Amino acid sequence: MNEPSIRHACTPAANPTRFWPYVILCIVFLLLEIFTRSLFFADTMIYVEEIQSSAACPSINECPQIWDAGHLLWRPAGHFLAPMVLPSLKWVEGGDDRMAITLLLTIMSDSAIFVTTLFLYSILTRVTGTTLAPLFLTTTFLCTNAILDTLHSGTPYGVGLAFLAGAIWKVQEASESGRIVDALLAGLLGALAVSFWIPYFVALPALLCWLVINGKDRRRQMGVGMVAAAAVTGALLFGLGAHFRGVDSVSDFRIWFNGSGHGTEQNRNLIRSLFGLPRSFLNMGQVGSRLKQFLFKDPYANVNLASLFWFSLWKIGLFYAALMSLIFLYRVPQGRRALLICGVAFLPTMVLAVAFEGGSAERYLPLYPFLFIAAAECLCHPKVPRLARVFLILFFLVTIVTNVPAFSAGRIRSEQDRAAKRINPLLPLRPASYVYVVGRDEIGFLRYDAPFHEINRGAKFEVQPVYMPMIRTAYWKHDFAAKVLSVWALGGDVWVTTRVFYEQPRREWEWVEGDDPNITWKGIVDFFRPFAYGKAVGGEDGFVLLLHSPENQNILRPYLNN
Repeated sequence: MNEPSIRHACTPAANPTRFWPYVILCIVFLLLEIFTRSLFFADTMIYVEEIQSSAACPSINECPQIWDAGHLLWRPAGHFLAPMVLPSLKWVEGGDDRMAITLLLTIMSDSAIFVTTLFLYSILTRVTGTTLAPLFLTTTFLCTNAILDTLHSGTPYGVGLAFLAGAIWKVQEASESGRIVDALLAGLLGALAVSFWIPYFVALPALLCWLVINGKDRRRQMGVGMVAAAAVTGALLFGLGAHFRGVDSVSDFRIWFNGSGHGTEQNRNLIRSLFGLPRSFLNMGQVGSRLKQFLFKDPYANVNLASLFWFSLWKIGLFYAALMSLIFLYRVPQGRRALLICGVAFLPTMVLAVAFEGGSAERYLPLYPFLFIAAAECLCHPKVPRLARVFLILFFLVTIVTNVPAFSAGRIRSEQDRAAKRINPLLPLRPASYVYVVGRDEIGFLRYDAPFHEINRGAKFEVQPVYMPMIRTAYWKHDFAAKVLSVWALGGDVWVTTRVFYEQPRREWEWVEGDDPNITWKGIVDFFRPFAYGKAVGGEDGFVLLLHSPENQNILRPYLNN
């Protein structure tokens, strides 16, 4: 039998018929939609290009590029929706196909975050039986770093999170009603979450744990039903995806599945995950770079512990203090159950983060609903020490106060305008031309992270880093040489940032010496020193033309065999 819970800390009690909290959340969402923008669009432009190219496919069976194991249903969703809404969206975006498809993906991700918000508030009110704490926590959820970045980005993470929140909502209903159909729906929604972003599978054990420890009746049947529904739905969806991709064997399936990582490689993932988790909630600015400069003893940066602490390290300390505050839930029976469910979600999330891309903010989204549920329980139980609740409230307030200005639409627009001003002297570029940058250069993000900026409407240019972080960094010289020779073969020009001529990087470039053992600043400078160059534009932080000359070709060709 479930123990009765005592609530005095969070008042007034929730009333399911109350509409005003939902109105407030709609207003908050609308304000964030208007006055904030995403800093990072991830792979959105890749999705756009593949959805755009899929329009020429005779049938979905002959469109393998839209079936990616990592985001199985994201591109197909765009492929099917585009013909219905593209005419209207093209009118909004002045006839630009790329911008219209980007707008479609953005609307999809924004709508998903809105749905997740409503689900989360409903879940928290059921858990706590109150109104104010869930309203505060749901507002905080909207203001976390990962959510604000996902909000306008056109990425599939928000859609997967909406399905996960829906699965939790149905698990709640199944636990209270004992209806097997609710458990089946929860499994179905959980599988759909995984089909939009595969790492959401780490949240599925927590759903099962919830049913087992909170269910009133027929726990075993509901648990088996939910697992079966998730397994059958997942097998069906991924089986169809593999078929449409042209996968014919187990080895082909393994290659297709492993390819969802897109060749990404990282080192020191344990360190990255320890700082990636708080970064998922709090915008750290340049603290990630500063922290790595400190840990790797970067000789160019000379970062000391005192400056690092005042810069943003205190935020990380506050996050872990708030996280540790949840441990006090063990004092309350219902709190112990919430703590256990959160722990079951936390452990596989962190294991996956240590194994793959621990520094990415979105990596921890599968944990979000369970962490906010545990926080709601912690805030609403008087047996939890007041100091623990103070740490939680302080952390959530800091999250709101520091994150929203960081995502200010005006600030981000100003940065994009500065980057556009720097690249304008290069335009128009000859067809097939490339511009190479190094370090954190706003120009490198302009093409992919500012898809609605005017410069992307008319100008055609490709910006690429000298080396791609986390991808084939041991072969960066080979890849650079191969790309440059192919660009010249197509009649294009190659422009290189003048930063490669500086003996040491500037602080604002956020270079981290030692972050990747295959790359050093001296190695980059020495590599570019022997080449012959043409005209330069843009001043001291500008670009210089890499001459298409026999001498430069002779320098590059040996790297093709290295």
